[in-house]
Amino acid sequence: MKKNQRMTEPIRYLAYLAMKRDREDNAEVYLQPLGNASAAVDYLLNGQADIAVVSTKELSNSLLSFIPLRDEELKLVLPFGHPAIHSFLRNGIHFDALEQDFFVLHQEGSFLHHEEMNIFRKASFSPSNFCEVSETEVALSMVENRKGVAFIPASQLEEGKGIAFSLAPEEIYHIAVAYRKDTMLTGALREFSMLLLENYDAYAG
Repeated sequence: MKKNQRMTEPIRYLAYLAMKRDREDNAEVYLQPLGNASAAVDYLLNGQADIAVVSTKELSNSLLSFIPLRDEELKLVLPFGHPAIHSFLRNGIHFDALEQDFFVLHQEGSFLHHEEMNIFRKASFSPSNFCEVSETEVALSMVENRKGVAFIPASQLEEGKGIAFSLAPEEIYHIAVAYRKDTMLTGALREFSMLLLENYDAYAG
């Protein structure tokens, strides 16, 4: 089962608990997979959702308020046996060693794709060969099968599927509950936010 699918039912249950505690039958929760957190922000800003779980580099925003759930690190993952592994272990990542590699990137328009492009810009590097996938699990599977290299959130790494390296400086972002500053959260949504804060790590892994 995919991670986003594993997350959906527990979060739906937390939303049910929140509404039951607050006795508000008209509250609705928009469930947006974290892999496309940019879409969740659009839903908030367009008034199509009252609250969302999003990925963000900054917890300060003129339009949105955030309740931080956890920090996440985006790591570069190489397949076992990659010729750059020993050099990276000794000296850290240098992208010149990856000029001929096939990069498995996240889908354009997603938060993680935006972060990947920022990493390349900071390194003055442009991959010659790449594809885009909509699911992090697909990217990690391709690394495991030596089909390419990828940037993977640390919480989604799985033992035996590749060698992960931190960038310098580390590429850190936040997972947070977000809502519009001009939105008055109902009791049920406030309760839902607190339940997420207390239980998110247990469900997200």
